[in-house]
Formats: sequence, structure tokens, C-alpha cells
Amino acid sequence: MRDDTSADKRERILEAVLAVLARDGISGVTMRAVAREAEVALGLATYYFEDKDGLVAAALERIADGDAALVEPPPGAEPGEALRVALHRIADPDFLSVPYLALRLHLWSLPGVDERYAAINQAAQQRYLTGLVALLAAARPDLDPGEVERRAAIEESEKVHSGFRATAVEAVELRSLDGVEARFERSEGRWMMVRPVAGRADALALDAIASALADLPRAGRVGLVRDLSVFGLGEGTELIRFEVAGTSRGLRIGRDTPV
Repeated sequence: MRDDTSADKRERILEAVLAVLARDGISGVTMRAVAREAEVALGLATYYFEDKDGLVAAALERIADGDAALVEPPPGAEPGEALRVALHRIADPDFLSVPYLALRLHLWSLPGVDERYAAINQAAQQRYLTGLVALLAAARPDLDPGEVERRAAIEESEKVHSGFRATAVEAVELRSLDGVEARFERSEGRWMMVRPVAGRADALALDAIASALADLPRAGRVGLVRDLSVFGLGEGTELIRFEVAGTSRGLRIGRDTPV
């Protein structure tokens, strides 16, 4: 039997929110599902969080704190070393694991669900950028503030696919968990399934996928390596294809690392 403190129990509940969100999306987040995931009584979950909105908002704040911590300088570190430490944290391979990417994909979709979530995400991004700018300014005092902000923006904008926004994604092709090949197209702002059958598509899910494709950060390059299995891109790899301005692009998703 667990003998957690009050803080431990609250933390377990927040971890459970993120786990359910990554696995089942925002529609799967209920007080009962989170309590089950956290292995706590439903009454305990409602004791700490009044309702689902409060639960999700608290989880977003927790993610925001984690993102801000990435650019927090270590105590006593020289400015240059503090910047190097932060960049190593940001490029941690764990951030390209499939579960974490699934979580981020759902987090990117939340601003369209509730204005409160959008405000939390916007504040978190500003907090992160402010920390990154401070690190750059301390490490390179010779740079003027405008140049520091420009370099911080470059760091933030390093993406696997760059040069377009999520709204520019016109089509997505992928294979479902049960092996069905599907194609979705956006027309006049509406997502439609065109294969294997024609019909309305889940706009929230497709918008989230488009956001992930547009914003996914780059941690490195494969280069000329022939055996992609060293990157977790061997057998079992899935390929998501999508189109922007009539040009076809792709994202290969393996056991651990997307490229």
C-alpha cells in the first residue's frame, strides 16, 4: 500500500492526466479515468481538482513549469556553460519518444478547445522565450537585444519541417492502428476523409496532427547513414505523408525517433 504525502498524491494525479491525454486525447480525460490511471479514489481526485477543466489546466501549468526549467541556468554556472546546459536539455532524445510526441500533439490541440488553455500555452511560450533570451544575452553580452531575440527565435523555430503553418497543411495520409490506409483533405477550412470512404473527418484530431507536423522540433539530422535502424527507424516504421502548397512531404515515425 502506498503511503504518499499530499503533494505526492497531487503529483500522481497530474502525471495520470498527462498519461491519459497522450493515450486517449482530451475526450478521454475524465475524472474517473484519471483516478483509475493514478490508482487513487475518485473522491481524492475531486478533492484536489474541482472538475476536468481544472485538472487539465493544472497539468498544462505543470508542463509549462517543465519547459521553463529547461532554460533555467544551473546555480553558479558561468553564462556560456549555462547556455550549453540548456541547449543539451532542449535536445534531450526523450523529447522525441513516441509517448512524449503523442502528448505534445494533444497539447498543441488544446488552445482550440478552451480559451483558458490557450492563455496558459501562450504564457508558457513567452516564459520559455524570455528565459532563452536571458541565457543568450548573458552568454553573448556583445550582442544587441534585437540580435539576441532574433537568435532566440531561430532556436525556437528549428523544426523538422519549416516554412509553413499548420493551417497550410492541405492533406494527410496515414495508416490507422488497425492497418487501414486513410487520406484526409482540407477544403474550405473543413477536413474530409476521401479514402477509404468519403465523409466528414475529426477536425480536432486532424488540426492537432497538422500542428504537430508544422511545429515538431528538430533534435538532429540523419545525414548519410544507410542503416536507419540505429535511429529506431527500421522494421515497424510508419510514414505519415502530408501536402503543403501542392508539395508532398513525409514524417517517418519509428519506435523512438521521428525523422
